[in-house]
Amino acid sequence: MQKSKIILILLLLSLIFISFISSGYVYTNDPVPDTELKRVTTVMSGYVYIPYASQVITQPPVRSKPVSEEPAAIDLSGTIDENNYIVLEGTIFLAEQKEIVKLSGEATYGIVWWSMDDREVYATKVDLVDDNRNLILEGSFLEDGRSKLFGTTIIDGEECIIMLSGNSTGMTSLYSGAI
Repeated sequence: MQKSKIILILLLLSLIFISFISSGYVYTNDPVPDTELKRVTTVMSGYVYIPYASQVITQPPVRSKPVSEEPAAIDLSGTIDENNYIVLEGTIFLAEQKEIVKLSGEATYGIVWWSMDDREVYATKVDLVDDNRNLILEGSFLEDGRSKLFGTTIIDGEECIIMLSGNSTGMTSLYSGAI
């Protein structure tokens, strides 16, 4: 009984997370207005889902296959240049293992439509990968500082799902010119 309640709660949290990420975006490839590098930081926590016995898990993790849920956290800082190229470096904690990471990728700016009150909310969307391609993340950074990252990582040779949320600074100020 207790296990089914936990599974239900995790499924509901996964659905909320996916609905946050898959909200409608309108992207622009316009460069950042300023030609200087912008400093950005983000601190997030969440979970990594590790499959048992070489099972393959899906995105989002569906509980039909056995997985282990372990704590995860990430603390990154870096820059975005005038061509929207982002480089973030920092520390990631996955399943009680600490690792230094360097992620890079593209940042795009967009409008997220929220049907709750029909107002436009601006966000920066990122697609990030580390040098070894063992950590692949995508996510959104809202103008109010809330942020979400979702993706895959390799732990002990197994592909695992990682879901993080937290706060960031500097991501959406890229387009307003303020840091």
